[in-house]
Amino acid sequence: MERNSYKKLYMKKHLLLKKSLLVLLFMWVVSPIMSQSTQSTLSRQELSIQRAEQSLEAKRLKLVDIKIQIEAADSLYKAADSLEEVTNVQKNEALKEIKAVEKKYKADCKPYKKAAKSKDRVTASDAKAELKAITTQYKIDLKVAQTKNKEAEKGFLKADRMHEKADKKLSLLSQKLKTAEKSYKAAEKSLDAKKAAK
Repeated sequence: MERNSYKKLYMKKHLLLKKSLLVLLFMWVVSPIMSQSTQSTLSRQELSIQRAEQSLEAKRLKLVDIKIQIEAADSLYKAADSLEEVTNVQKNEALKEIKAVEKKYKADCKPYKKAAKSKDRVTASDAKAELKAITTQYKIDLKVAQTKNKEAEKGFLKADRMHEKADKKLSLLSQKLKTAEKSYKAAEKSLDAKKAAK
């Protein structure tokens, strides 16, 4: 459930970011066309500054998008950690249950094993039937406990896959973030230079 809420939050942020990028791109492309009267009054330097500001804003939005993706990957990592903790508890409970089932079986069988070796046929027959019923119940209980143990193992595998996926995403996104930050700083310097030249 946590994973779905993180995913929904990521999707909402991602959609909002895409919409804002589209609006910005639309304004950047269409506004010079729509306002030709304004353009004619603006000098080349002013147009250059305006484009540099728009470029800087686009780079800032890209940085925000990458940071949102990093948060999503980090939340995936945290979800894997919590899944691992829950699975560890489930595995310990399953192992305790297996031990308890085996201990109960040994304790329940003990009196009937002696009776099954009795010289009295009726007593031996009843003891063997009882042993058979106890063994059947033991197998059922043991299978249930082993199934819980296997489910816990699957949880560990799933948590490992989630960790690997989050690690890959985080390493890739950290490289993208460094590149985007350099690009943003370069755009910022370019804008400052253009404003200073004005």
